[in-house]
This record gives sequence, C-alpha cells and structure tokens, in this order.
Amino acid sequence: MAKYNWERIIEVVKEVLPQCDEFAELARAVDARIAIRRTTLRDGLKRELELSTASIVELREALLPVDERLSPLAQALLAQLRKQRDTAFSMLDLVERYDRSPSSIQEAAQELHDAGYAVDITEDMHVLMPKELAPSVGKIPMSHWAEGNVHRYGVMSDTHLGNRNARLDVMEAAYDLFEQEGIKLVLHAGNMVDGEFKYNRSELVAHGVEGQLCYAADNYPRREGIQTDFLSAKCHEGWWGQTIGWDVGRYMQQVFHERGRTDLVWMGHVERDLALHSDNERSVLRVTHPGGGSAYALSYPVQKIVESWQGGEKPTAAIFGHYHKYDTNYVREVYCLQAGTQCDQTLFMRLNKLSANVGFCILEIRLTPYGGIQRVIHSWMPFYDKGFYANIWDFRSMYEEAA
Repeated sequence: MAKYNWERIIEVVKEVLPQCDEFAELARAVDARIAIRRTTLRDGLKRELELSTASIVELREALLPVDERLSPLAQALLAQLRKQRDTAFSMLDLVERYDRSPSSIQEAAQELHDAGYAVDITEDMHVLMPKELAPSVGKIPMSHWAEGNVHRYGVMSDTHLGNRNARLDVMEAAYDLFEQEGIKLVLHAGNMVDGEFKYNRSELVAHGVEGQLCYAADNYPRREGIQTDFLSAKCHEGWWGQTIGWDVGRYMQQVFHERGRTDLVWMGHVERDLALHSDNERSVLRVTHPGGGSAYALSYPVQKIVESWQGGEKPTAAIFGHYHKYDTNYVREVYCLQAGTQCDQTLFMRLNKLSANVGFCILEIRLTPYGGIQRVIHSWMPFYDKGFYANIWDFRSMYEEAA
C-alpha cells in the first residue's frame, strides 16, 4: 500500500481548492501533481481533517483561513461567500439564514469590505464576493502633477518583492535617479510583490500575504517628496484575491499605510486611466497590467491589445507591465511603452524561455495647450545581472555621473 505525505497533500488541496467547485475537479487537480486516486484522497482527507464527507463545502470551511479580526457574524458571512463565489445573495436570504436584521447584515458586509475583502453590497441590495475583480474604471486627474503642459514621471513595473530574484539594488538606483531628476510621482504598472503559488514558492524570501506585504513596505524604496502610485494585477498579488478573497490592491494599500508607507498609493486593479489635461477628455495615459504570455516578437502582445481597444476609448499613451520587456511602439496613434522589470529571470521564466529586461524608465509627455500630445520623450536605464558590476564599477555611480 502506498504511503502518502498527507501534510503535503493538504497543502496542495489548499492551493487548488479555491478554483474547484466539485470534488472530482479537486481530485484531478491534486492527482496531476501528486498522483493519488480520488477515493484515496477523499478517505484520507476525511481521516486527517476529521470530516464527515470531505465535500467541497466542508473542505473550504476546514482549510480556508479564519480572520480573527472579524465579528462572529462577519466570519460566518465570509465563510458563506467563499463557498459560493460569484453568487449574489439577497438581503432577505441572508436575514433568514442568520436570523439577523438587515442592518446587521449590512454592517457585517461593510466590516468585510473595510477589512480588505472583495465584498460589496449592490444597488439592489445583494451581497457578492466575485471570483475575478473587475478592472478599475474612471479617470484619475493628473493636472496637478504637471509643470505647465509637461508631465514627467518615473516608471517601474514587476518588482516582484518577496522573490529572491527581485533587484533591490536596481530599485534603489531608480529612486536615487528619480530624486536627482526632480521626479515627484512614480507610476508602477503592477506586480509590486510576487504573491505565492506553486510556480514560485521555492524562490520566496517572504511567505504569506502579511509576510510579503510587510516585506514590501520595509524594502520598497522611499524618498522624501516622491509618491508611488501602483496597480494591482490579476496574477501574482492577484492570486490572493482568487484564493482568499482579498480586494488585493486596496488591502495592499491598507497594510502599507499601517506600516507608515503613505507614499505608496493604490491607483487601481489591472488598469487605470490617468487624465493628463483637465479640458481634454481624450488626453489619457493608461497604465495597464494585461495577461497572457510573451510572443515571438516584443511588440506583438501590445500591438494586439491596442488593436482590440474600441474606437473612442483608446488612450493617447499607455504604459504596459507584465511582460518584463522594454519596448516602445506607436499603434493606432497610441504611444506605447513596455516598462521592463526590476527582477532578474525567475525559474518559471527560465523554464519557459522568457527573458527579463531589467531596468526602469523616465517618461516625459509634453502637451499642446489644448491637451493633445505634442512630444513624448522617454529614457530607459538598463541593468544587467549582479555579477556584471562586481569588479567593474559601482552600478549607482554611473547614473550619478551621467546626471
């Protein structure tokens, strides 16, 4: 009879459980990684976790974490919403289920929202925890960051703090240069932290939601007078939204501010439009962290994304994270900048033959008096593997001398 490491099996079950709606689906996902029969898995989980049926509902109640900050009613509501993600529960249903008043249910839902969970009360009084967070809508006015008609920003992306390949040295060099150049606002195009999943666990130096966010708060560069506006993404930090139910970007900002990092400001999830001119609605810089993998040509993913944007809704310029590539192009009259990364090639990237363009950018957009783009200037500061600098020069000094 085969002997199984049930501690390891339960860890795998925790990872795949949030994406599974039936036990058969869960068993296939576990079997793909550990090779165990469905009946053996069910019997073992019943024994190890002391469950009666090891159903998906029972497993979620047993294995998904309980937030001790919450009131008993909020904890019960959270457990129910996790069981049935994407189900909109009517207020009447919840009142009958918990034998509490509508105001008590609303307070519990608001408590979950305030604690950082992706829980909302809809206009027709339903409570919902979606599996996938929608991209942010609306434009953030940026005129107050401009000097006259000139917008000038530092650009970062894919820092992946918490992964041992994250380049803290490059991040510090970037903010040294931003400070010297008088940059007041840095735009971060997503994946500030690495998240935690089967692909990256062996490379992490900080584990868990709190562990990684505290690590990021303590290690992400800080310079007096510089604010960093960051996106949250569907991948990496977004994995916590899929597994735990966090409204991940909003929760990241909560943790950062609690640790004194009020210079780190969440601007939105997946993408956000920045209004460059107060009187021209079409003068927009879009910061986005799309999905999908890299292609045979650096420019191809960005080209296809811009081609897919509906006429009348496309921006005049866009910053792209996610691909860990540096590139610029001009598609459908949209100036496009891929922002590179501040993380060396990870194991996942190496196995999938994906290169990492390590560096950072400064982006300058000069507008006409009416808000149209007159000129775009960008600077790309490339970096190489750490060993390149060991016996040659101080990697910061070359930028200090150039400045």
